[in-house]
Amino acid sequence: MEVRPGYKQTEVGVIPAEWHVRPCREITRAITVGIVVKPTQYYRKSGVPVLRSANVREGGISLSDLVYMSERANALLAKSQLRNGDVVTVRTGYPGTSAVVPRELAGANCVDILISRPGEGLDPAFLAAWINSPWGKDQVLRSQSGLAQQHFNVGELRGLLVATPSLPEQEAIAQTLGNVDALLDGLDRLVAKKRDLKQAAMQQLLTGRTRLPGFHGDWEAAEFGDISSIRNAKIVPSSTPAGTQCVELESSTRAPDGCSSRSRRQGCRRSTASEEGRTVRTSAGLPPQVLARHVRWSLLNGNLAANRPR
Repeated sequence: MEVRPGYKQTEVGVIPAEWHVRPCREITRAITVGIVVKPTQYYRKSGVPVLRSANVREGGISLSDLVYMSERANALLAKSQLRNGDVVTVRTGYPGTSAVVPRELAGANCVDILISRPGEGLDPAFLAAWINSPWGKDQVLRSQSGLAQQHFNVGELRGLLVATPSLPEQEAIAQTLGNVDALLDGLDRLVAKKRDLKQAAMQQLLTGRTRLPGFHGDWEAAEFGDISSIRNAKIVPSSTPAGTQCVELESSTRAPDGCSSRSRRQGCRRSTASEEGRTVRTSAGLPPQVLARHVRWSLLNGNLAANRPR
């Protein structure tokens, strides 16, 4: 493959000619590992925060489900104490997932995760982004080849190759990627907010607390068997008459992944219930969409009785 001017072919692919490829051991002050021997013996209900693999996310450190240790234990385990700007990397489960330790967690400790202390000329956020990138993750996965239990070790991280531009360019790249992460986080929060609004609307409309214009009168409670015919079998689109209205209930242990396009054309709607594979054919006057929404809301309230307007 021809390399365009200003670039060069390297072990990690084509990069700008002025960038350098070096192993982590040459661009960090130290790479070590957190507590690995019986860490639970140090856990306390409060005290010094202790990070575990579950706290390390590509978007940063998650403070949910933290564990703690005493000040005394933290002092004894100084080797695994964290500093502001350290890069922590998951060893087991999702190996290679990396994040930067923020200032507020300086002095905290960690369990069974790798700790990289960037040297001069290396931006911590850039290093974390590189390890999380396809070029970093590819090296991590190659080191796991043939292993049943994925496990990323200190020696493997020390040998991981990093393409490094100048420090100002590293900082600019890390800042740009951080801005993208912030945008994505904002979009996630917006989607969650809209989902909450929808749930609130469902609660109001499906319980009759809020009535749509033009509708009035009392509602009556009805059992599923009174408003539908139930059978313990799957709907087979090829053998079901077109236009059949149905609600397919699936096990609550499985995520409702939606009907097939053919089933959807025939009026199928999926929800979840504790009885796997139960199909409900709705009676005239109750659209399957309404029954599916009732099932979802009833499950959230622990009540599988359906209400319908008279």
